[in-house]
Amino acid sequence: MIATLLALSTLTAPAAPTTSGVFFVAPDGQHVLLRRVPGAECAGRLRLTLEGEAIVCRPPPLEAEPHLSWVGRHLTLQGGARACEAEVTGLALMAWLEPEADAGGRTTARKAWSRAGHDDRFLVATVKPRGGGAACKGARWAETGAPALHVGQSPAAVDATAALARFRAHPAYQALQSRYQAETRRAGTWDADEGTSLVVRQLPAGDATYVYAGAQVGGCGEFSADFWVIWKVTGTTWEAVTDADQVGGWFEPEALVEQGQAAPVFLDRHLRIEPRGRGYEVVEDVAVESWICPC
Repeated sequence: MIATLLALSTLTAPAAPTTSGVFFVAPDGQHVLLRRVPGAECAGRLRLTLEGEAIVCRPPPLEAEPHLSWVGRHLTLQGGARACEAEVTGLALMAWLEPEADAGGRTTARKAWSRAGHDDRFLVATVKPRGGGAACKGARWAETGAPALHVGQSPAAVDATAALARFRAHPAYQALQSRYQAETRRAGTWDADEGTSLVVRQLPAGDATYVYAGAQVGGCGEFSADFWVIWKVTGTTWEAVTDADQVGGWFEPEALVEQGQAAPVFLDRHLRIEPRGRGYEVVEDVAVESWICPC
């Protein structure tokens, strides 16, 4: 499990503007990722909090000053057990740390910071949840401005059946099915193989509903594959809007953000994909690269 290293500050500033947006939330539910700041260094003494897996310090003024208007802003945090309200109380520098296999025992804040990835550092907003620190536990996204984010849910049985039928009829799925049968000599579908993660999810948005189906298997075994599709469903009409071949790589959307008449933005725990030209592409990735082999 990736440990989280956070760098906090106590900066103050005038009231925040009303610009709306949706941002990723750190795993502790108390820090909102504003932007990646590769190579940024703390501007003060480091303090390591083992229980919270946090490093405390002030962020560099050059990185913090353009974002001082965030202090005092009210946010809605979503993705946990329930939506919660929080207020931005300061800015922070956050670095992610990949634990070392032989890093047993205590460490110092300076040693921990030196192990933090150069590119995996973020300027974040520190938030204070209404109702106490545990109120926003499990939150994944922060929203400011008019509500536009919708969290996905399990579809009705009839919609799930229809989605899987379309998923398995897709040419890219069929190509993987042919490879699966050639490599394993097994009957059945590759997405039903042992160890496969198969997900069907619906994401409501105004008059339409977006439905996702995706399957992922392997990594260490004899057969490895993944594929997914997102459709826009209006009445009885299913329109494929994007898939793994277009975006590239695994994606499992857990929420969408409405954009008026434009196509929505899709979010998972680490990725944001947005409409670009005639399709979708990844525009933000807050995942931290792991060098630990799962096999």
